[in-house]
Amino acid sequence: MRQFKTLWKGMAAALAGGLLLCACSSEEEAALTAEGKGLVRIGLSADTGFSTQTKAVDESEYENLENYTVQIWKDGRIAQDGDGNNCEWKGNALPQDGLIELDNGDYTLLAYTGESYKGIGATTEGMYVEGSSTFNINANQISVSAECIPQCARMTVVFDSKMADYFSDYSVTFSGTNALGSTTYKWEKDYTDPVYMAVTGTETITATINLTDKESKIGTPIVKTYEVSAAKAVKMNIVPTVQGGNVGISIEIDDSTNDIPIDIEIPSNWL
Repeated sequence: MRQFKTLWKGMAAALAGGLLLCACSSEEEAALTAEGKGLVRIGLSADTGFSTQTKAVDESEYENLENYTVQIWKDGRIAQDGDGNNCEWKGNALPQDGLIELDNGDYTLLAYTGESYKGIGATTEGMYVEGSSTFNINANQISVSAECIPQCARMTVVFDSKMADYFSDYSVTFSGTNALGSTTYKWEKDYTDPVYMAVTGTETITATINLTDKESKIGTPIVKTYEVSAAKAVKMNIVPTVQGGNVGISIEIDDSTNDIPIDIEIPSNWL
């Protein structure tokens, strides 16, 4: 199974979820204070900035609110409203009047989609997207928002067509993230679909470029490390270069904010 310049702008692509407490009349606020309760109004919107569709994943689907689960948590479990109902809904099925009664206290708003991909080291099938925000109910009027972003880096490798003129086989092996652990993900020469790699905060990923020449001679792997973070798209463009009888490769890293060309020459006695 095969597992990104447009996924995120910086991959800052993002879902925005807003949670708004309704304004109450002074009489209502006094009553709520006495009862130790408050009213919450939830508004959720989604805008990832995604614009690509691969054979495996239509990334625009992550803008569809129907795919999101929205929850309010308190004390490590899903909170209950004033009627004893769990505060959990699909994004398109929030309470019709928009108001939810909650006891005073500390809460967390959570919105997510793609839960089956949560924590997966590498996959081409989809991604886990999440946003959360904490808030406090004290019979007062507040507003709080949660920004949802993909909890993964989107990696793509593009081998120039001329690679086949000099090499019989070539690939990139990714390793080093916490989610991958001791495992690796190998991007074969004919892969095209992006791979979504779960990351927490900023992590270092190792890209090992493997080359085999036309005589089936395997060269010393070229090892590079890069920083990746959630909602970041990284594309490696790999092109062969020929200078003075030496054949090497030029690696351009496109992370949607910087283009960093890195030329690596392979000595002539290698080929």
